[in-house]
Amino acid sequence: MILKLLYKIDLTQTIVAIGLVAALIISLFTGGTEQLSMCIASGLIGYIGGNVAGSAAHKKDTRK
Repeated sequence: MILKLLYKIDLTQTIVAIGLVAALIISLFTGGTEQLSMCIASGLIGYIGGNVAGSAAHKKDTRK
């Protein structure tokens, strides 16, 4: 069952999301500026939101 879930995960999107989360955590704990943290966080939200919207549209197109 776990292997079926792993095949559904897009590796590129996962690596980008993990990298942005890591950058945000590093920025918060190393005393980065608030502006830097907000930019990373908004980029992360935008990236994930774009992937969810794109994935939903792709699924809708393939059902036709």
